[in-house]
Amino acid sequence: MSILIALISVAAPGASDIQALEVTRVIGPYASPARDGRLHAEFAPSVETRGAVCEPVGGRDYACRYERRTKGFFDSDFGVWEAASVRLQRKKGRWRVVDPGD
Repeated sequence: MSILIALISVAAPGASDIQALEVTRVIGPYASPARDGRLHAEFAPSVETRGAVCEPVGGRDYACRYERRTKGFFDSDFGVWEAASVRLQRKKGRWRVVDPGD
């Protein structure tokens, strides 16, 4: 059982991890605290990602490449796909950005 846990803990970031990272990046500037202490974002843009590929680069770090596009809250369509990269590291059970790349 401990081998299974070890394998799960060293697995590379997946497409859902990259999507969550991009949502946080895009919504962050629009977020403000609500009365209950949670963050709330009104009129925030949307983001889509595709083609996420993450490779180990030493230790617990992973270099990830993917494409992203955003759509403003009042826009009718998403913008063009653009290449992006980021370096992530697993800390305390969460993926953290080590190098935001581009």
